[in-house]
Amino acid sequence: HKVTVTSAAALPEEETGQIISKITSAHGDRLTFEWKVDPAVIAGLHIQIADKVYDGTVLNRLERLQSLSR
Repeated sequence: HKVTVTSAAALPEEETGQIISKITSAHGDRLTFEWKVDPAVIAGLHIQIADKVYDGTVLNRLERLQSLSR
């Protein structure tokens, strides 16, 4: 499976290592990682593993708050 990790800025090597370790322990070691930088996410991580998405970004939280106020 392909894992895409998006963050607002490039992540330090130590942090990418921790992310890889946690994801491989949960999903197995037959994964390929792609690292993306998108300042629009503001902070936090957007992680896509195959068809599953884990979105802990500030942008996602702001969008959810905005949709609640409509």
